[in-house]
Amino acid sequence: MMETNNLENQISYLASYFNLTIEQLRAKCRKREIVVPRQMIAAQLSLQGYTKRQISLSLGYILKTGEGDHSTVVHHIAAVQSQCDVDKRYRANWDLFCNHAKMYAPVDKSLEFLAERY
Repeated sequence: MMETNNLENQISYLASYFNLTIEQLRAKCRKREIVVPRQMIAAQLSLQGYTKRQISLSLGYILKTGEGDHSTVVHHIAAVQSQCDVDKRYRANWDLFCNHAKMYAPVDKSLEFLAERY
């Protein structure tokens, strides 16, 4: 697993796409403008090769939402997959977010890769 500080920097970078800080992501908030970035960040970390356990532990530690268990991460990833399947605008936003994320950690994988893992 990555060092916590490096992972925190990566999550901060990914959150910057949404003009959010880690503190805003940590907030116990169910507003769409906070939940969607959390979901996309979890899915993106999975694409970057983290295991379900690593994502759960890392997001639980860094985001400190009290929701950082395995089932929450799996739900986040499934939510991104299903939204991309039914909403073209959401899919376009996901693709733009992936391009932003590739600047930090290049990956040539797609949501189909996630479906195979989970």
